[in-house]
Amino acid sequence: MEETGIVLAVLALVAAVVVPAFPWVRRQVGRAWRRTGGRKRYQRNTLDRLQCDQPASTVSNVLGEPVRLVGDGLSLYAMPDFWVSVGIRSAAVAFFSITARSPTVSYSTAHHTDGLLSVDLGRDTFSRVSSQWRSGRLLAIGAHTGAYVEEFYCGRLGMYKTFFLTYTEAGSGGMPIQPPAGSSLGWASEGSFGSEGSSIPNVSAVTCNTLTVVGRQGDPAVARKHGGHALHPDSTRGLVARKPNRWAARVERALRKREDRERATRNRQASESDGRRAVRSETYRR
Repeated sequence: MEETGIVLAVLALVAAVVVPAFPWVRRQVGRAWRRTGGRKRYQRNTLDRLQCDQPASTVSNVLGEPVRLVGDGLSLYAMPDFWVSVGIRSAAVAFFSITARSPTVSYSTAHHTDGLLSVDLGRDTFSRVSSQWRSGRLLAIGAHTGAYVEEFYCGRLGMYKTFFLTYTEAGSGGMPIQPPAGSSLGWASEGSFGSEGSSIPNVSAVTCNTLTVVGRQGDPAVARKHGGHALHPDSTRGLVARKPNRWAARVERALRKREDRERATRNRQASESDGRRAVRSETYRR
């Protein structure tokens, strides 16, 4: 009996200590999860929700507030492991760019390209990129920066959107390409970018760290002019990623629930109306 009493006393003591501390432990575990696997999953789910031609008002619900405005109608958003830039035209998303900036976190392009271009941004090189749908490419090596862009147009299979895969120094990875002999600068293009400069060297070792999707509201010619809308390193210098806008996510979930309730109410009212109409029709036939 004495042993039983000791065990019960120990259990009561443990319960008295653990139960009040449980909310704190749960918060700490949740924070640790969000900083590791949870944060990666949250970011990927957020990036999957980006769409061209969606109303501009919905962008803040997905990405929060922009950290910088870059040019006319272009907003820059910061995530812990990604840069996201969004271009607005006629109150809709004309294009968006995703740039992987962490060497340990990647993002697959398969979701936004319907599997036509499957590359892990920030991890894979252009050796993994198929040239089947490629319509042009551009190589630019400046005095202090460099970029490489490939354009893809898949027609109906790609929902008539234009895709750009890019290496930019604003993201992770590298571009181990030497400029032409005797020059510190290099510029070469072909296909949709026009034929200029010398031939483009082997780019199999260049990291693909940016995906740009141009929808029907966007203009691929403008994207080509700006190097596939890839971020310039100066655009991101001095910026710090903001924490996810959880309040905006809560608002969006509340709005989604309200829409679901309204839809269910409309369906119920329509069903009841059909039932009353059927009763009246049966009564009339009698």
